[in-house]
Amino acid sequence: MLIKGIFTSISGSIGGVTGSHNKGGQYLRARTVPVNPNSLAQQRARSDFTTAITGWSALTDAQRGTWNTFAGEQSWTNGLGDAIQLSGQQAYIACNSKLLGAGLAVVVVPPVPNTMPAMPVFTATGVLANSPQLDLTFTSPAGPSTSRWMIQAGRKCGPGVTAYKGPWRIIANAGADFVDPTPNYYEAFTTGDRIPVRACQVNDDGTYSTASDAVAIITAV
Repeated sequence: MLIKGIFTSISGSIGGVTGSHNKGGQYLRARTVPVNPNSLAQQRARSDFTTAITGWSALTDAQRGTWNTFAGEQSWTNGLGDAIQLSGQQAYIACNSKLLGAGLAVVVVPPVPNTMPAMPVFTATGVLANSPQLDLTFTSPAGPSTSRWMIQAGRKCGPGVTAYKGPWRIIANAGADFVDPTPNYYEAFTTGDRIPVRACQVNDDGTYSTASDAVAIITAV
């Protein structure tokens, strides 16, 4: 159901109703309960999150204090672009979850505030190789030699989809120059399929960029 003039912004669920928005405007729909296939991608994401939570618990009071200070000085925005404030624990988990997703080691010392890398610009091409595996080729300006890329992909989408909102799953991480990413994404693809792809630059000090999105169009080998 489309709505107008009641709220300035709607996001999230309450009771059995979920509010969201798209290019057609704000709308309400019945809340759905997601399934839990417990895929390898889900297991990895949960493992990374657990590692980050455990790491926070293992910090000393002084170390947690440095993360509280960092969180207070760092500029944060949510998915809608609004300014938000994270706690030290949230900042620690955010930084280290990105590091783990990119194949880097966790850090106990927070990075310098407001030194996050810029949003990357990249293109992606999907090639049917060793079907049904999806091999992706990226082109993008290389980041620092100590940085890596966390690469995610979404479900196949039609040509009318210009802003894919998820769900996303980590399919690979790659070095600063995007050399030899090893995607872990198996699905039945055909030539012409459109696959949403997301990339985030992660530096080894815990700084990370805003994610950048593209669409990989599958080509034949």
